[in-house]
Amino acid sequence: LDPGDADLSSHPESGRLVFDDGSIDPTPGLLVLFPGTTRHRVEPYRGQRPRVVIAANGKLVSAR
Repeated sequence: LDPGDADLSSHPESGRLVFDDGSIDPTPGLLVLFPGTTRHRVEPYRGQRPRVVIAANGKLVSAR
């Protein structure tokens, strides 16, 4: 999760990943994986520079 350059002292929620039962604050280098069926949202980003976000869907298969 990329925290970007937002002033977190003024906007501590900036870029926070929110689930029904909790949240995760953006931290450089943090990778978050969760099922595609999980309800989630991201709080608005309050920084000036572009924020990097990569989203993807994947499937685990058995290698027999």
